[in-house]
Amino acid sequence: MWWKTTFRRNRSAGVANQTALDEAFLRRLERLSLNASRMLRGGLSGVHASTRRLPAPTFSDHRSYSTSDDLRYVDWNAYGRQEELFVKLGETEQDVPVHLLLDRSRSMDYGTGDMHKLHYGRMLLAALGYLALSGGDALTATAFDGAAQPVFGPQRSKAAAVSLLRYASSIVPGAESRIETTIQQYTRPRPGGMVVVISDLWSVSDVDRVLRLAQPPRWQLLLLHLLHPEELEPAMQGDIEIEDSEQGDYITLSADAETLARYRERLNQWCGAIDTACQRRGASYARISTDMPLERAVIPFLRQRQVLRGT
Repeated sequence: MWWKTTFRRNRSAGVANQTALDEAFLRRLERLSLNASRMLRGGLSGVHASTRRLPAPTFSDHRSYSTSDDLRYVDWNAYGRQEELFVKLGETEQDVPVHLLLDRSRSMDYGTGDMHKLHYGRMLLAALGYLALSGGDALTATAFDGAAQPVFGPQRSKAAAVSLLRYASSIVPGAESRIETTIQQYTRPRPGGMVVVISDLWSVSDVDRVLRLAQPPRWQLLLLHLLHPEELEPAMQGDIEIEDSEQGDYITLSADAETLARYRERLNQWCGAIDTACQRRGASYARISTDMPLERAVIPFLRQRQVLRGT
């Protein structure tokens, strides 16, 4: 099947090999959907709850009948009691605009195989994008470094899934990331929707500024924080030289037990501060290690964090 060869190794970019996004996995994804906020404004079809109240067979309220209303939604029991026509109102389901932004900066070009950060981000973009297309949402996907690159979409049909996977597989590492500027330029001209940012966040100097650029009720922001296992638990020791992959700067240090313990403490503090800022700004945050199997670990994890819903 073509699905199984979508993410073959890109030798020129050093990006990882074949992924687990085969056809059977994508079919299982169809039982899930993105958990969009009902405060978002979308179209009048889809699987997400909304705040709109329109004539409906299942209802939570009434309003007086007007000549343009469909007689199927008249509450005849109420008419029998009060001799006045009322229309039953119910909350409608909607589709929402979904925007997937994948960081392709230099720091994402780290790791090998399926744990390579950019490769893992491409898999995540493809899986979440397929969920959006399956639910009839208007999907736009883009990769960014210093600026957003040519985008996929907007598309809202599952028939566009093959094009989505081709787009995801074409993303290669870029230059230095300017995530705050990129998100500002991306969100400013658009009316709103669900925006999912997939990044290692190493270049973010002010996460609160990023969150302010995509606040409720106009936006629903999901921040997926990708880190390689070696970034979470460095396996280094002795005198070493470290390169800043974004800026190209070098530092030398002695990787003894005390230094590594301080690194882990600072890392946990940093991630905790991002999580706290997301809660304060009404965004969702999930830290994901690239050694987590996508279907057996990440999907259940995102369901637990109420990012996904379904059976």
